[in-house]
Amino acid sequence: MVTVTGRALLFRCRLTSPFHTTRQEYANLWKCAPFVLGSTLRGAILSYLITTHYSDAAIQAGDFQDEGIVAPFFASPPRAYFSFGRFPDPVEQQMESHSRIAIEREHGSVAEGALLSVEAVSAGTTFEFDVLLLGDDGTLARIVEQGVRHMAGITGLGGLRSVGLGQFTVEGVTSRPLADHIADLHGLLPVMYLDGRMLGLEFITPYVLADGQSPWRGESSALAEQLENQLAEAAQVAGVSAVPPAIEHVDIELRPDFVGRWSYERGEREHRFVAWPGSRLTLHLGDPGDLETTLALANVFGVGEWAEWGFGRFRVLSGHSDSA
Repeated sequence: MVTVTGRALLFRCRLTSPFHTTRQEYANLWKCAPFVLGSTLRGAILSYLITTHYSDAAIQAGDFQDEGIVAPFFASPPRAYFSFGRFPDPVEQQMESHSRIAIEREHGSVAEGALLSVEAVSAGTTFEFDVLLLGDDGTLARIVEQGVRHMAGITGLGGLRSVGLGQFTVEGVTSRPLADHIADLHGLLPVMYLDGRMLGLEFITPYVLADGQSPWRGESSALAEQLENQLAEAAQVAGVSAVPPAIEHVDIELRPDFVGRWSYERGEREHRFVAWPGSRLTLHLGDPGDLETTLALANVFGVGEWAEWGFGRFRVLSGHSDSA
C-alpha cells in the first residue's frame, strides 16, 4: 500500500444535550439528519478557533484564511479532511421530538404560527468522527484536538445552539500516522479482481452530483467521466501517482436530495444536489488501471465536491471478474 504522510485523529464523543442539524424544513417540522455533517464539524471548530485567536479587525478582513493557526484549513489543495459524525446504528431509536416557539428577531416577539416540532438525537448518545491532516507533523493535530475539546461545551454543534442544543463531551482521542489509517481502511475493502469489469458502490454520505454551476442531467456517460476524474483526484490529494480505471458507463440507483452548508470562503449559504446515502452505482470498467490504489484512496478521502468535509464516502459492494 502507498505511504501518505500526516496524522489521523479519531474523536469519541457523547452528547450532553440533544443534537439537531437541519436536513429539510417543512412549515412546522424540522427533520434531523441521522449524522453530523463534516462541514458542521469543520465550521464549529473554525468558529471557535477564529473567535478565540483573531482580533475583530482580522476577522472582518478575513485575514484568518491566509495567516495564523486556521490558515491550513483554507489551503488549496486541502490539508484537512473531516468525516461525518457517526451515531450508533440505528440512530432513529435515539431520537426525540421537542416543541418550541419561534421569535421574530426584529421585534423579539412570538412569530405568527410559530409552534415548531423539532426532531433531535437524544442526550447521552455517543458519536465519533475523524479528522485527516495531510503532511502534518503533529502541530495541526494538537490545534484541532484543543479546538474540539474547548468547542464541545462552549459553542457546540448543529442547529438551535442558542437554546442549549448540540453540547457534548470528548471521551477519547486517538492520534496516529495517516498511513496506518489508510492501511486499515484498505484492509476492509472486499477482494478486488484487477481484471474485473464491474464494480458496485454504495454511498454512505451524500455524493455531490453537480458543482452548483452545471446542473447534473442524469446522463450516465457524464457521470462516468466525472467519477473517473474524481478517482484520479483522490490519488493526487494523497500525492500518489496512479492511473484511474477507465469507466465506460454507470448504472444508477439514485436517492436524490439537496444539502446546504454555510461557506466561510464565500460568506454565504451554498446548496448542492446530491445522491443521498443508500444510493448505488455499478461501474462498468474498461482498462482497470491502478484500480486497487485509486479505490482505496477514494474510499478514505471521498469523491466529488465537498469531499474534504466528509461528502462522497462509499463502501464497495462487489468486484466481478470475467474469469470468476
